[in-house]
Amino acid sequence: MRSDAGRSVVGSLAASGGLQLLVIVSGVLVARSLGPEDRGYLALLMVVSGVFLVAGTLGLPSAVTYYIARDPAQARRIVAGLPWVGVLQVGVVLVLQAAA
Repeated sequence: MRSDAGRSVVGSLAASGGLQLLVIVSGVLVARSLGPEDRGYLALLMVVSGVFLVAGTLGLPSAVTYYIARDPAQARRIVAGLPWVGVLQVGVVLVLQAAA
């Protein structure tokens, strides 16, 4: 009989393998249906979107982790100030992506 941890690992690996197989199949189908020119446009849109997402965080996740680890007593105050920053970041990134 397997342990719960063993079953969890096997389940996780099976799900991951299934998702990788799905990505491979869907990638081939999309590539064949779009053709060379439209495939390039899709790649460009994906890269631009990824760049905006990474740049849009402005290092905030790392900064929050750093400051909370440095002063755990201030964690509530730090987290309380995040919602408006997050809304502002999402708004700016959406406008920039739409413009691009």
